[in-house]
Amino acid sequence: MTLRSRLRQLRNRLSRWRYRTPDVHPSSYLVGGSSISRDLKLGAQGIISRGSMIPPRVEIGRYAMMGPELLIVGGDHRIDLAGVPMIFSDRAAAGTTRIGDDVWIGARVIVMRGITIGQGAVIGAGAVVTRDVEPYAIMAGVPARKIGSRFGAQAASRHDMVLRGPDLAGSFCAALT
Repeated sequence: MTLRSRLRQLRNRLSRWRYRTPDVHPSSYLVGGSSISRDLKLGAQGIISRGSMIPPRVEIGRYAMMGPELLIVGGDHRIDLAGVPMIFSDRAAAGTTRIGDDVWIGARVIVMRGITIGQGAVIGAGAVVTRDVEPYAIMAGVPARKIGSRFGAQAASRHDMVLRGPDLAGSFCAALT
């Protein structure tokens, strides 16, 4: 094992300790400066970047990349009670937010709580995701709309086979300079 990989392991262990997240895979990294619920489930080789807000009941698959300042919010204030100011109206039960394997979410994306983002999806920077996202969709905008697909059916099928296999270990992309 190289010095670089040992340092990466130590950094990942420290980030899991700092956020007290036992269900985060040892190979995944939680960058400092975020608000992350202790019940986060995050698969192998994932990353949550700086300034993100991850509430309770979030499950993220393997190889997922969350850009800086991801917000998973909303959907919990009651707005349908006439005669009661919203601040006093209690909270509706929040669903589980699910983000699949090999998902890339760009910087400053807002995802409404309870949404499911299918595996392999890409969410463009600044998007507001208000509905479930199908696998391999490329989404952008406010509200987020499908602007393309990562793969055709045959390539998606091959990629699915890789994602169903054992955890992969690879080299991360180099930082931009």
